[in-house]
Amino acid sequence: LHPSIFAMPPGGAPPEWRGEWAGYDGGVSAADALIQGKPRVAKHLMDQYAAQEDDGNKWRGDASKFSVIQTLRHGTAREQAYGPKYRVMSANYNFEGTRICTASEDKTCRVFDRITKKQLIKLPHNDLVRYSSFSRSGKYMCTGCDDMQVRIYDVEDSSPTRGQEIHKFACGNWISSVQMGSGERFLLASSRDRTARIWDIWEAQRIAESDQAQEEADDEFAFVPVKK
Repeated sequence: LHPSIFAMPPGGAPPEWRGEWAGYDGGVSAADALIQGKPRVAKHLMDQYAAQEDDGNKWRGDASKFSVIQTLRHGTAREQAYGPKYRVMSANYNFEGTRICTASEDKTCRVFDRITKKQLIKLPHNDLVRYSSFSRSGKYMCTGCDDMQVRIYDVEDSSPTRGQEIHKFACGNWISSVQMGSGERFLLASSRDRTARIWDIWEAQRIAESDQAQEEADDEFAFVPVKK
C-alpha cells in the first residue's frame, strides 16, 4: 500500500460511511485506514492513487513523436508479414528528436529516422536486448543485453567507426536500463541483481556500485542534472 496521504473525496465522504472519516481532518493513508479497520476508506484511497498512477503514465510530449514509436517495426516488410513476431523492449529519442533507437527480443538494436521511419543502423547482439539510449550529442548509443553486457556503439553518420562497438562492460545479471551522462564520460546501468553501476568510460573502469539492500530490482535509473 502506498504510504502517501490523500485528501477526502470532493464534497466530503459519502453519507453512508462518513463516520469512517472522523478524526482524519481531511487526509489519511490507505495503510493507516486498514490498520484502523476502515476498509472502505482504504479502498477509496487506493483507487485514487491508481488513478494518479494512470495519469502519470500518459504521454505528455509531442503527439506525433508518440505515434511514430507506435508504428515502428523491426525487419523488412516480408519479415514482418511472415516471420516470427518479436517485442520491442524499449524505444528512445535522441536529444534533438530526429532519431529513435530501439531494443528488441530479436537480439538487435536499431536506429530509425523519425520522419521517414527508415532504418539507418542495425546492431546484432548475442541475446535479447532490453534497453538502448543515445548519448546527449547523439554520437553514441548504449545498449543493455541479457548476456549481461553493456555496450557502447558509435552511431554518428560521418564517423569512420559508425556502427562499431567501442566499449563493453560486464554486469552481474541482465540489464534493465543504461544511460550515458551529459558529458559522455560516465555510464550508468541498472541490473536484475538489484544494483546500479557507474563506469568511467574514458578510464574503462567501474567507479561506483549500489548495494543490494532493495527488495526488488528497479527497472530504470538515470543521472540527475545538477545546477552549478
